[in-house]
Amino acid sequence: MKSLRKSIILSLLLVTILLSGCYGNFNLTRKIYNWNGTVGDKYIQSAVGWGMVIIPIYMTAPLIDAAFFNLVEFWTGDNPLTMKIGEIDSRIITTKEGRYELTASQNRFDLVALDGENIGDYMSFVFNSQDQEWILEKDGESKVVAKFHGETVELIYPSGKTEFYKM
Repeated sequence: MKSLRKSIILSLLLVTILLSGCYGNFNLTRKIYNWNGTVGDKYIQSAVGWGMVIIPIYMTAPLIDAAFFNLVEFWTGDNPLTMKIGEIDSRIITTKEGRYELTASQNRFDLVALDGENIGDYMSFVFNSQDQEWILEKDGESKVVAKFHGETVELIYPSGKTEFYKM
């Protein structure tokens, strides 16, 4: 359990480091906007657009893009939303603790320690689109680390503590 906690803390530290200075194409936002342009005539499009403002899909999508998908796109060169089934992209990330291989595929990120104190440690973050949650898989164990509840994200810490953030 201590190793799992250390791995989660290291992962969060890596994400924090990686969050600095990312900018991407906002593909989720663009896909939603483009989809709205296909739903019918201008009156239906307007009604659907207002619905997406009220629900707040148009406010949430750019936040998800900025906080997650653009970050991945910045560091890997590919956005997971534009990846097709079977496509993968892999990068080596160097930190003070060592080198890590980050492999992105559709709805999944794998992280492997290549050297340093944690050499060989492996973990995956898998998105379950049906339940709208991110799952950490490590050492044969699966643990939900984040859940989306409409316009709210629930973060679940190793201690069991939860925090809710409105998007």
